Amino acid sequence: YSDVILQDTTLTEILSPLTSDISYKILISKNGNNVNINGFITNKGASAIADGFELFDIVDTEYRQRTPLASSAVVRGVTQIPSVILVFKLNNKIALGDIGLGFSEIIYFNFNYKTNL
Repeated sequence: YSDVILQDTTLTEILSPLTSDISYKILISKNGNNVNINGFITNKGASAIADGFELFDIVDTEYRQRTPLASSAVVRGVTQIPSVILVFKLNNKIALGDIGLGFSEIIYFNFNYKTNL
């Protein structure tokens, strides 16, 4: 079994946040070219984060999604909105999909994807 890596606001080993308006705790495990990510993201900013906003840069090339890109993750919100979609972008970013993240909104997620490595 692979090691589980804790990625939170103090560590940017695999993901690097692109805004200081979020806090997060994410567990990442990789077995072969299969990656599992689960955890939560909280919008701690003063306003909503717009749909399409890039949240993370995948800085570790071993954890970048397989090309061509084919994954998105439907995740559940617990306050203002019922669901959010996280999407992988061609520039190795993870972004909000068609729905933004409300003020103080927390989203929990658990999804898998494949890498090229």
